[in-house]
Amino acid sequence: MTPLQKELIKIRASQLNGCAFCLHMHVELVLKYDEAAYRLNLITVWKEAKHMFSEEEQVILELTEQMTLIHQQGLTENVYSKAVALFGEETTGQMMMSILAINSWNRLGIALHWNPQI
Repeated sequence: MTPLQKELIKIRASQLNGCAFCLHMHVELVLKYDEAAYRLNLITVWKEAKHMFSEEEQVILELTEQMTLIHQQGLTENVYSKAVALFGEETTGQMMMSILAINSWNRLGIALHWNPQI
């Protein structure tokens, strides 16, 4: 998993959870990787802008959404299978742990009213 892929997980989960502190921090990190701002602006609507994201990034974003919004349907076999096919079991497991970790950080940041540091 690349550093950008890790940050995509953190950005998307933070958007879904409404954690401004984590979202700001991880967007700032991605900008240091010379990621295009226009792509960052489209993460919230990635399904409508799929052509802007690689197949791997789309699977990462979907995996992140399904695990973050676990109450809606859980992680589908289809998305899990796509992740394993693209990344292998070990990397898929690492992605899942990254999703779990950022969801925990988001909950802590929201509970403690952390504000973005500008």
